[in-house]
Amino acid sequence: MKNDKPTNPIILTKIEEKIIVEDSPKKIIETNSKTSQVNKLFKDLQEGKLKDEEIILLHYSIETARFKLGVGWKSSGEIENIKTWEDVNSLNSKLSSGYDEVMRRFDLKKLTEVTEFTSSNNPREVALISDLTNLLLELPEEANLKIVEALARNEKIIPESTWNTLEEDDDLPF
Repeated sequence: MKNDKPTNPIILTKIEEKIIVEDSPKKIIETNSKTSQVNKLFKDLQEGKLKDEEIILLHYSIETARFKLGVGWKSSGEIENIKTWEDVNSLNSKLSSGYDEVMRRFDLKKLTEVTEFTSSNNPREVALISDLTNLLLELPEEANLKIVEALARNEKIIPESTWNTLEEDDDLPF
């Protein structure tokens, strides 16, 4: 009896001009972290249990080398930084619009620690815990692939109508 399934476990699917690897051989993301919450974060990343905005925040921290992030009244400044970064990287606004919620989730998962307080003793800046920061600086390839997939799902989509209006403005004097 002939087996109709391909022998190669990697199946490529083309979706919206992007190639996404599906059913690739599962490699365990090895973190070598002593911190159980960091191990859990990367296990959740591997199993697809993290929200895209959580994954994008990890990439934002890596790419901008910002491991201390504003919260409370400083979150508005951080969100403005993220919006600029999203524009430069042609990403939608998923992270900037969900930043406060992501920071609350990271706090609940004990992935951040408060580094600055207001005079009223409220947090205004948090840092990613050192084990997480160290791992992000030497990110395993399997984790990087998951981040790239999340970024691809969140690319800014420019409506075709915008492209058409650029081509139709032929009445310019030059």
